[in-house]
Amino acid sequence: MGRDIIIAVMTFVVGFLGTVYLGGPLNWPDAGAIVAIAFIGFFILRRLDKDEKDDQSDG
Repeated sequence: MGRDIIIAVMTFVVGFLGTVYLGGPLNWPDAGAIVAIAFIGFFILRRLDKDEKDDQSDG
């Protein structure tokens, strides 16, 4: 549970940094949201892959 909270906070920070470093200079206001979605998507896919490998080793 604690790890999920850390990932959520990191997603917020990465989204903020994406807005600052991509959104401002490139005039791309939604850059932070896109970066945050890509960041959390990485963790979701990694967990799904890990669960799939665990299921294959059980069978």
